[in-house]
Amino acid sequence: MKDDHKTTKQLVDELTNCALKMPRLKKSITGSMSAELAAEEACRYAESIVQTVREPLLILDADLKIISANRNFTEPL
Repeated sequence: MKDDHKTTKQLVDELTNCALKMPRLKKSITGSMSAELAAEEACRYAESIVQTVREPLLILDADLKIISANRNFTEPL
């Protein structure tokens, strides 16, 4: 292993640098997770709105492919 030739001081310095970076990494991960959870919640909320619309409703992407349809679109009248 290449680390076999490192001195104790070098290893302690590397460990110290890693420990100093941990709070920033934790904050970044927490922020990313919070943003992801917020996006998932927004999608669930939007989908629930789509499902409550009484008229038949389709949601299409930019290529006009169906992303979602509400119950009134898929059920016969």
